[in-house]
Amino acid sequence: MIKAESLGTRSSLYRKAEEKEKGVPVLSWRWKISNVVRSAIETRQGRFDAAAKMIVVFSKDSGFTVFGGDEPQGLRIEYLWASRLPKGQVFDHPGMKNCKIFVLETGEGKAGRWVDERRNLPKDFQTAFGIDFVPPFAIGIETDTDQSNEMVTAFYSEPVLTKR
Repeated sequence: MIKAESLGTRSSLYRKAEEKEKGVPVLSWRWKISNVVRSAIETRQGRFDAAAKMIVVFSKDSGFTVFGGDEPQGLRIEYLWASRLPKGQVFDHPGMKNCKIFVLETGEGKAGRWVDERRNLPKDFQTAFGIDFVPPFAIGIETDTDQSNEMVTAFYSEPVLTKR
């Protein structure tokens, strides 16, 4: 379990997808939040904060990505626990190219409880980008209140890639 606390900051943690995981289509994890970021407006660049995000970075070739001090680069899908947006909404990241946001949870109705998630990456990739699936390069988590300066705590299980 990973605990992330944020008060006016943005913290991300990534791991490189292992070779054996790259052909595996289903991403599963559990997450829990203390509260949503009440002043967030996720579709606006200067207000895009979120209590919890699961991020998958895809790359067509190994030269398209960066690790080190920078976040990995490539086509991205961010799975979001939103403040008010409707579950199921998919939209372009307001401040980043080649990034689609999928709203999986919304509001505080499930705050304080563990929520299980499962995503079919090839299906989501097709929805997001309309091109043939490329394997994930990296998987990350992010808790973000740098725009709102609010306090939030999120918990994440280790994300797992499986065949089913």
